[in-house]
Amino acid sequence: MAKAKILIVDDNQFICKLIESRLKANDYQVKIALSGEEAFKVIFDDIPDLVLLDITMPGMDGFEFGRKLRSTLATRDVAIIMVTAQSQHSSVVKAMSELNAQGYVVKPFKPEDLLGEIQKVLMKNGQENEKQKPKEGKE
Repeated sequence: MAKAKILIVDDNQFICKLIESRLKANDYQVKIALSGEEAFKVIFDDIPDLVLLDITMPGMDGFEFGRKLRSTLATRDVAIIMVTAQSQHSSVVKAMSELNAQGYVVKPFKPEDLLGEIQKVLMKNGQENEKQKPKEGKE
């Protein structure tokens, strides 16, 4: 089974490159968008299986992007994992509920925690082989 397509939506280019590097090392297909506006422009080129979504971004924030994603027929079923610096449990729960997100990771995070969350969500959605293990990597 082919590895999933993942879109990273985060305004921090350094974070995006770190996540991209780890995901590509684990054979995922990866695209990056540095804003909600950019993400919404590129998402229809090749609809991803999963979006890693930051909440706090200038312009179109993660909430607005997520609402647009959910309101569009072609993308309403795309899995979302929140990747957020908001560590308050209540705000994360609200974000997950509002956007029907399947998981979250709080920044700063360990790469293996992010990979584990991705694998869990993709397995739940039937897009990942249960026996695949994340590849170890240097950070």
